[in-house]
Amino acid sequence: MRTIRYRLRGPVGGLAADLAAEARPLAQDDVSHMHIHNGVRLILPTEGIYWKDAAWLALGVSLNARAVAAQNPAGTTIRTVSFKAPLNADVDRQGRLSGGTS
Repeated sequence: MRTIRYRLRGPVGGLAADLAAEARPLAQDDVSHMHIHNGVRLILPTEGIYWKDAAWLALGVSLNARAVAAQNPAGTTIRTVSFKAPLNADVDRQGRLSGGTS
């Protein structure tokens, strides 16, 4: 499993999320998944997720799907273990990111 601290600063605010995910070989029992590209599937966190966050996750996977598929032609499932956003501790009262970067 890999944890990523995503931070994007912009002129009118930014995005902050902590994402934990794992990649594993494609399995037939991956019942609740999104088919992204060929043998690349995405499983969202079991606690649920906001639809716009799910769309951004799917877009991020799709941008790298050809490379992922090339590494494992038999297929890969990317399972999102946890997704936390927004991180209120990293956002000031005006909605701008403060603190650490990653």
